[in-house]
Amino acid sequence: MSKELTGVIRGFRREQVVTTALRMFGRTGSLEVSLEEIAAEAGISRSTIYNHFADRGELLGACAAYTHDRLAGALATAAGAEGEPEAVLAGFFAAALRCLDENPGFYRLATSLEASRSVAEAVLGDELATAGARSGSQVDLLVERLRPHLGVEPAEAATVIGIALVGAFEQRAAKAPAPPPEATAATLARALLHGLAR
Repeated sequence: MSKELTGVIRGFRREQVVTTALRMFGRTGSLEVSLEEIAAEAGISRSTIYNHFADRGELLGACAAYTHDRLAGALATAAGAEGEPEAVLAGFFAAALRCLDENPGFYRLATSLEASRSVAEAVLGDELATAGARSGSQVDLLVERLRPHLGVEPAEAATVIGIALVGAFEQRAAKAPAPPPEATAATLARALLHGLAR
């Protein structure tokens, strides 16, 4: 087997473990899902998990990184989209909400953790802090694009948009079923742009 093919298979297995773990953490509402349970759900051996992750903490970190990498990519694409300010802002929120819809249970679980009670939760908390900083950078890029249409300072606009984004995530994660992301995003963008416009 070639090195390239081995790398592809290894990447596939790693992602399979992460996506299975995300699904199970969200479904059970707990981080206490065992590696044996994750392996059984993924149809692999427990040793396969250990080929990719040293322990549960590392797996949790990979789960958080995976979800937030997807979020950062979606937000970057949306922040760079062409269009009228309201459409760009709505697209930004819709992209974020679609990412949340992929793993609402994991998001609920990750954001509701109390102060770290275990090494695994500490790792997850570190990943969440990193993700928050990356999302903040995407909000800053969005504000810079919208700057000519804003009647407030960029830092104030970034704060308001960031708070609205977190609030929309929390509200959406609590609702089942949630309305389509585009409808929620359009309403939110219209209200925010009206409040922030010149």
